[in-house]
Amino acid sequence: METASGRELTEAEEENRTCAKCHTVLFSRYPHTWEGGTRMRAPGGSSMNSGEGRDFLLSRCSVELRCSNCHDPHAEDGPERLASLTGPRGTELCTTCHSQFRGQDRIRAHTRHAPDSPGSACIACHMPKKNLGLAYELTRYHRIGSPTDVERVEGDRPLECALCHVDRSVEQLVTTMERNWDKRYDRAKLRRLYGQDLSINALRATLLGGKPHEELAALGSLPLTETSVPAFQRAVDHEYPLVGLFAEARLQRVPRAPGSPEDEPRQEP
Repeated sequence: METASGRELTEAEEENRTCAKCHTVLFSRYPHTWEGGTRMRAPGGSSMNSGEGRDFLLSRCSVELRCSNCHDPHAEDGPERLASLTGPRGTELCTTCHSQFRGQDRIRAHTRHAPDSPGSACIACHMPKKNLGLAYELTRYHRIGSPTDVERVEGDRPLECALCHVDRSVEQLVTTMERNWDKRYDRAKLRRLYGQDLSINALRATLLGGKPHEELAALGSLPLTETSVPAFQRAVDHEYPLVGLFAEARLQRVPRAPGSPEDEPRQEP
């Protein structure tokens, strides 16, 4: 089989297209996609479960990397298998092609994080958890790219670095990315996304003015604390039902104090 340009597909591409026959659908009428696109105009990656195959095909990695390098095509992936990809197994897989990043010193220089920290796990940055899964938890975005990509920084909320660095402002994160990876971002475009004051916390700004799928990413990354619970409570009544269901599911995981009314046994009428 050939691509539209006449190039022969690699074996990896043949396999990935087979997977994408099912895992490809922007299946709802929800109009927005990642990278600031929409379903009908310059569509980016899907924002919820079921589009992983399509999103992966939008990645340059799909020419050589196969879906089956990470997933068992004939059985459900166990949590241990998937979790292992955030450690040495995942780094080894990625550096099969990206050999310039082999070795702890090279990883540190590339990521600006300690080699053994979550910030140096390849998929933590290049496949961030920002999509809505079927179990009302965030799943990994399969359009492999970088949190420093201009179309993501200037087109999406929240900044992907904010998914881990939850206490940072928009300006802090963008300035750090510019310094560490020699990037430049348009502040006017960022103000259109986050408001005039870029000293605002990136997750908070997303909850105040983001699209529903962006709010989901912010809610999924925001730690559940006494000060953040009100944000989840407000989201329960969101006009977009999936946001409300997601917020409610997270609130149900909040540990309750012993003896609270919710812990009392229900009395039968």
